[in-house]
Amino acid sequence: NMHQGWPKYVQNLWYSAHDNGLAATLYAPSEVKTKVGSNNIPIHIVEDTKYPFEETIDFTIQALDTDTKFPFIVRIPSWSTKSVVKVNGQAVEYKADKNNLVSIDRIWKAGDKLTLEFTPEVKLSVWKERSRAVERGPLVYALKMNANEKFLDDVPVQDGPNLWYYQHTSTDTWNYALMDVPAEAMSTHYVVNTDKTAAVNQNDGYPWNVKNAPITIKTKGRQMFNWRPYNKSAGPLPYSVMFASEVSEKVEDIELIPYGCTTLRITQFPITGYHSAE
Repeated sequence: NMHQGWPKYVQNLWYSAHDNGLAATLYAPSEVKTKVGSNNIPIHIVEDTKYPFEETIDFTIQALDTDTKFPFIVRIPSWSTKSVVKVNGQAVEYKADKNNLVSIDRIWKAGDKLTLEFTPEVKLSVWKERSRAVERGPLVYALKMNANEKFLDDVPVQDGPNLWYYQHTSTDTWNYALMDVPAEAMSTHYVVNTDKTAAVNQNDGYPWNVKNAPITIKTKGRQMFNWRPYNKSAGPLPYSVMFASEVSEKVEDIELIPYGCTTLRITQFPITGYHSAE
């Protein structure tokens, strides 16, 4: 059922809005052809973006037979600490409603461009056993782990040959606890690298795997010895901070990548004592 998300996401990229307007509330490279304004004028808009790996979104009106007044509605994500809305390269004042929706109601013409610029920051959210998940912008991050794939040809199946059963294992260390750092140290303790975002949409640029992960976050962690495998999976999460005596004294560099780029993953991390990033 997890695969339902993709077509449903695409299906909800564009909506009709009040006063024969148009709304873009989810973001992805796309285009829409519809009719807008009181006279139902045909319009063609192209959305150009590498979202969610970059935070700039351009909407260009490729075709509009007649200059037409209508509201163009966009959404400001709650994670964006600073958001800029531009029309034809010039920042415009805006006011978001309670749902973070912004309406740019004006006379639009062919060639006009609406640009959104968002600003993400690394944040830690709290989960079971006081564990932490690393989030930045619209993405959740997980420990980067190399996976070894093995086809399981001895798995019995009811009808026909076994074509689908694979086992993924890793020899990488996985039982890390993240360092507890104050808010003012987050930007130095979680170092974001976006150098590979340029590869998205190129021939070998399929982003959703370990090799092509467009964004990485480097931070520090300590191995937690009492967090052990159970039934060939990661065992129950230790409660954060309580088991400090069973945490390695060695502070290691670890790398995080977007959750969707992983095959094997650790996404919820225990928290252990503070360590300076310097």
